[in-house]
Amino acid sequence: MPSMSAVEPEMKEHLVRPRSKVFSIGGDIYDSSGEDTKHLPLPFLPPTNKVFDMFFFWELYDTLAKRTLRQDVPLVAVRNMSCKLMIIFDEPDPQDVNFFGSISKKFCSWKDVRRALLTEGHPTLGLTTIERIFMTLDDDRSCRLAQVWFWFILLVTVANLVRMVKPHYVQGICDMADLGDCTNSFQVMCLLVFSFDYLVRLACAPFVRLELLSPQMEYFNLDDFGRRPFTRKSRVMEFVKKSDNLVDLVAIMPYWVNILVGQFLPSSSFLRIIRLARLFRIAKSARYLDMLQDLVEEHRHLGPCSGAEPV
Repeated sequence: MPSMSAVEPEMKEHLVRPRSKVFSIGGDIYDSSGEDTKHLPLPFLPPTNKVFDMFFFWELYDTLAKRTLRQDVPLVAVRNMSCKLMIIFDEPDPQDVNFFGSISKKFCSWKDVRRALLTEGHPTLGLTTIERIFMTLDDDRSCRLAQVWFWFILLVTVANLVRMVKPHYVQGICDMADLGDCTNSFQVMCLLVFSFDYLVRLACAPFVRLELLSPQMEYFNLDDFGRRPFTRKSRVMEFVKKSDNLVDLVAIMPYWVNILVGQFLPSSSFLRIIRLARLFRIAKSARYLDMLQDLVEEHRHLGPCSGAEPV
């Protein structure tokens, strides 16, 4: 297989390959396939096709700009990145399909790449049932059902925190319901919910393209020609070593170890408090604010058939 630096300037697009013009921007979903860009409601179930966040493409372009030391990136670098994406996502014909659409300029700016994505779209990448289940539990912005699960986990986490800080509140509720001493049962229920959430995602991990659902810039390093789609083992390792998942594992592990081998580990109550940190995506949301304003303004002025610069 030739190196990506040898990709031909003109890439032959497979006409039978469907392309998607649906993108996410700051948690909102937009469809640029019509004359006017439409804001789509969040679906109840996870989508059947991958909906990329436009910020992901901006990060890719920014990586190329820093690598080439140019604000206008050479077209060959953009097409090399296209090939890299297709390989990492385990898609066929990586050198025959241009992920970013047809760009004819020898050097292209971010506006050129963005316009091509809005007017031509990117290759449609279908999601499996297991990947959609994983998204529901892992990404609260993927669908309304995921948001319901997110708020349920948040409610259980806060309730568990109240039980640790003010146990007499929980006992008071138990007394009102004539349940006797149920604080321990309440703690077990919380741990079972946390365990279900973690173990289902762990069971899905070998069959989920984490590089597609949770892409990291390190996956798309053009200097790493040997990187290929993750194996099932490497996907599990990627899932386990993620900081959020490590917190989840450490929070539930003492309970199950104590059940299996006896009480010898200290309480992990303080670790479960840390779970609150991953539920609030303030930092992640903040990074979209500037780009969100620019892209929304772009959508107002740029239709999919327009070739003019936005006002």
